[in-house]
Amino acid sequence: MFGKFSKEDQVYKKIDEFLNLGTDCLSKLSETLQLYLENDKKYVDFSYSVHRIESKADDIRREIEQFLMEGAFLPLFRADIIGFLEKTDGVLDKCESLCDYLVLFKPKFPEGMAGGLQEILDHTLKGYSFLCEAYYMLLNDLKKVSELCLKIEREEGKVDKIEWNLQKTLFDNENIELAEKILLRDFISFISDISDIIEDSSDKIELIRMTRNL
Repeated sequence: MFGKFSKEDQVYKKIDEFLNLGTDCLSKLSETLQLYLENDKKYVDFSYSVHRIESKADDIRREIEQFLMEGAFLPLFRADIIGFLEKTDGVLDKCESLCDYLVLFKPKFPEGMAGGLQEILDHTLKGYSFLCEAYYMLLNDLKKVSELCLKIEREEGKVDKIEWNLQKTLFDNENIELAEKILLRDFISFISDISDIIEDSSDKIELIRMTRNL
């Protein structure tokens, strides 16, 4: 699919690597959370693996930016690509922060919340897979990009509903201290934020699609 010498081809290849690391990061976050909920201390090691993935993604992002500075693509496309990478990098950053949150604050999730949290991550992973597919369609079939971005929006809407229900259930629970409620509220908000970032990234994809149609 990719040539060996073109700077543009190298950028495409590196973006592939970058997006794949985002998938790995989300999957590892899901595993980390599951281990934490099961009181399995291996969650700490899994959280460190998220740090390593995020660090590798940062390295690849810098490589992409270097190719762009060296003249890959026209200036208009460079700005769009950088905007997409910056926004999508927020997904990996948020995964890293959530793992830190578990390790440092050790929130005590009430019975019944685990399912909702994993459901949020399931929809988030699905939304991210649509984002990756939308990127690939930029290279193959522009007409499908908008359809995929709409699917991302729908997944984000599902996450919003689950988040609202979890927050309501949390603050209706009179057996949890306020300080603990605040810790849990923040975690629910942070994990739900990932789908918002993915939707924002899809907006960048749409911008690239429109630019390519000019």
